[in-house]
Amino acid sequence: TAGYISSLLVDLLHCQLNPLPLVSLLQSHEDVTIDKTVILYFKSFINPGKALKLPKQLSIVPLTTVSISLANIYIAGKATNQQTVLSTMSSVAAEDVSIVTKQLMLYTSHLLKAGGKDDISRFKMVKFFFKCLEEMVKLYTDKMEKQEPMETNQNESPDQIEESDKTSQIMEDDSEKDISCSKEFKQLSVSDISNEDIFKEIVVTVLRHPTILNWFLFVKNETGSSVTSDTVKMLMTPQSQLVTTCTCSFVQLLEEKDLKNLEHCFVEYVSKLQTLLCGIQNVEMSKLSNIIKDVQDSLPVLTKTLPIEKNRSLLETILKIPSSFLINDDQLTNLSYVAIELFLKLMIDTGDRLLKLNSQCTKSLFDLLLKTSDEKLMACCDAILQRQPHLSMGLEKIVLDSLINSNSITMAENLILHNHLIADYFRESLQKGKYDKHLERITSLVLFFVRKVGNNTHLAEDKKALLKVVCKKYKLLMDRVYSMSGNQGDCLVELIISLVNSEVLDKQKVLSNQITLAGSHGINNLPFVKLLQYLNEESTDNPMQLLKLYVKTVTEAQSKKENLDKVFVDCVMEKLDALLQRNSKELVLEGKALPKFLKVVLKSRFSDKRTFKIISKLVEHISDWPEEFPLTTLFQMVMSHSLFLPIMFNEKHQDVKGDLTILLLHLIESESSCCSVQHFGILLGSYMATLSDTDQRLLKLMYLYEKNECVISEYRPYLWGPKAVEHHSVQKTIGPSLMKKASIDQVIENLDQATLHKSILNFPLRRKLQAYTLQDSAECKSSPDIYDPCFILPLFSHILSPDQLIDCRKFIERGCLGYILAALSCHDSTMRGAAYFVLDNFVHHLEGSRFPEKDQILYVMVLLRNSIEKPNIKLPCIITVFLAKAVRLMLKAEQHMYQMINSFLYLKPTLDIYNVPEFYKLFNSSTLEYKEERGWILSLLLDGLRETADYRVFEKRYTFKLLLSFFDTAISDSSSQ
Repeated sequence: TAGYISSLLVDLLHCQLNPLPLVSLLQSHEDVTIDKTVILYFKSFINPGKALKLPKQLSIVPLTTVSISLANIYIAGKATNQQTVLSTMSSVAAEDVSIVTKQLMLYTSHLLKAGGKDDISRFKMVKFFFKCLEEMVKLYTDKMEKQEPMETNQNESPDQIEESDKTSQIMEDDSEKDISCSKEFKQLSVSDISNEDIFKEIVVTVLRHPTILNWFLFVKNETGSSVTSDTVKMLMTPQSQLVTTCTCSFVQLLEEKDLKNLEHCFVEYVSKLQTLLCGIQNVEMSKLSNIIKDVQDSLPVLTKTLPIEKNRSLLETILKIPSSFLINDDQLTNLSYVAIELFLKLMIDTGDRLLKLNSQCTKSLFDLLLKTSDEKLMACCDAILQRQPHLSMGLEKIVLDSLINSNSITMAENLILHNHLIADYFRESLQKGKYDKHLERITSLVLFFVRKVGNNTHLAEDKKALLKVVCKKYKLLMDRVYSMSGNQGDCLVELIISLVNSEVLDKQKVLSNQITLAGSHGINNLPFVKLLQYLNEESTDNPMQLLKLYVKTVTEAQSKKENLDKVFVDCVMEKLDALLQRNSKELVLEGKALPKFLKVVLKSRFSDKRTFKIISKLVEHISDWPEEFPLTTLFQMVMSHSLFLPIMFNEKHQDVKGDLTILLLHLIESESSCCSVQHFGILLGSYMATLSDTDQRLLKLMYLYEKNECVISEYRPYLWGPKAVEHHSVQKTIGPSLMKKASIDQVIENLDQATLHKSILNFPLRRKLQAYTLQDSAECKSSPDIYDPCFILPLFSHILSPDQLIDCRKFIERGCLGYILAALSCHDSTMRGAAYFVLDNFVHHLEGSRFPEKDQILYVMVLLRNSIEKPNIKLPCIITVFLAKAVRLMLKAEQHMYQMINSFLYLKPTLDIYNVPEFYKLFNSSTLEYKEERGWILSLLLDGLRETADYRVFEKRYTFKLLLSFFDTAISDSSSQ
């Protein structure tokens, strides 16, 4: 019974804000059965400075280790074994946190109230107790982040008890005082509360404690009261400084935490700071600087959850105090940084809404800007002008001068944009020559102002007058634009363009003047390049002068091994390309300028597509090519470059290949002597046999090589792409004696089945059988990634010639026969004629071949021949697609559709080429495989409808009406739809 009552009284004591009433009650009832050590512990709160001797061995089981350790430290009057005790704070169970927190606050409160000579020792203990509180906060913040479950100590393990005994023994070694209470007294289970709840309880217990609230910034919370020397003395007392510092340190731990519903904990602290600032008049800032610094560091947390109105009130209070408290010897005080942080926080919290704030606040902040160039202050003022421009209305004209002097041009622009009085002041100052010394620095500001005036349609006359003033002021600078780079150069160029557009300056005169300057001083920066480009956009008078300037600039810039400005050279190359693309006249480059330019760009910019565009245009428009640098030399330089083969073989810089082929084509067309049979293998290795623009140019190149009497028979039958590179590389390795031509099987296998199938369905119906004609794939009613019939059909003609041996089944299986059949729908009669010729050759090979499906395939060919009414007739796409699908199906007798199509083909000796084959039977199928049959015919309709002729065939059989009526029926599944 005595142990239970003792432990109950100890826990009750630890929960007291003021322990004296409970202690007095216990003293008046000393006859009650209570442990003597507990009585001594209670009496220690009457005389905390007096040490009490307690017995080494206690007769009752102790409380938790942490509670006993803290009690022993308090009784000992000094913080011994701090690290040991701090390490045990992590072992405080959830049900003990509240008691331990209140126990720590009880000790802290009593030590702050007690007087005595050992203040240093007591204050060390207070700091230690705050450290214990911080450790518990850290413990539960970690648990919240890791989402750890609650821990209780309802069932202590033997290891825990042993650890408890060890800690108690350590405390006994350092002090002969100890205290204990009954182990029988336990807190009720707290399993129904979370780590977040415990965390918030610790925060509330500490920050709402009366003693902490009282000593934090020890001033009376009375609005309007002044801060006297007595008040400063109270603020500078050890207790006030200690509590303020410890509290701020504790608050800073909460910076990254969710403080929702804890606003009430911070309001009074902010109010005390506000009261202090409101009363400051003639107090030296140095006396309060340390305290203000501590509070400043914790302000982000103190103001985090406060309403905007409270933060706004605090900001207005700070910015109303004398400036001597905000700046000292050109350096901002800590209080100024508090104001800056508050201002930024208010703007973030306000968002896009207007921030309602006394205009004096903004004025005070910008007044500080006149006295210092602090980066944080500059950033804050800049943010104000950008996010809350209405706050600039109360600023004075001197602010603009200060911003210009400090080179804060962007801020000056925002100020002029939103403050009309300052804008008018800037115009007047510019006209009077106040900024003549700063013209180069404020070019961007002048340009901004010109645009601002120009955007207002009511100020057209004002803009004209302003531009005349600007033109006069900038006359000398405009003649030095060639030497100005970066933002200043860009702004000056934009200003000149504005003057030209407004007809204040004559465009041709400016162009002539700038070209003269460029000829004398060269082109050294990007803005000058942009200016020349603009001035010459619609002019046709100076293309040669600009051409020479650009060529000279690129040559000189690329010749520099060091300090090469790649961005600058890229820009000049781009402008040179644009100049040549617009030009349609004959060009002349005298002397060694052209050879030197070509050598430099080919050497250093071979991977740049603009290089080949520029050279192509030069080859196209320069008729009098230098004798010392013939086109054959240029061609050899291109072909022998280390990057030529990787680019052509798609190994590197694939985006450059197209422009490189354009250049090769121009060179061959201009100088046929460039052709050499040795190049043909490279062209085949680069060729992918598609309808892409690059492949069409490569095909034309091969045509020109053959036309110029290059013997290319050794390359037949043609392999192309990577297989050609591989084949010819092997041939060179083994030597001419063992050299073999590519086999027909190799050629057929080089055809990609997926691409061939796509080519059958998307055959270029408008393609002409002319290898020298370049056609856009869209013009041919196809896509660029399919095979080009101008190459494929002649290839098939060669491999199907009578003197060749070919595997007909493999030819059909790969889709080659289907491709030939698809060509029968082509509009070009020559293309169709070639297809019929190749088909005839195939039939001859088929007749002499042996494979199981030969008779069915031969029957389809005979059926097609019997169905053709006149020579070289164009078949509808629906028929050619049907035949392409049918011949492949003849090789797959195991499939269900084989029997259906085979039966249809044997039904009649001819095929109706103006009808949808077997549409009604397959679409309205009632067999068990109706889904497969309907799906097959729908797929055929989808692939076969490509042009008007196919539409007419469909319409003849009422196909569309039937499909529309079927779409919304119950038997129409998602795949059919």
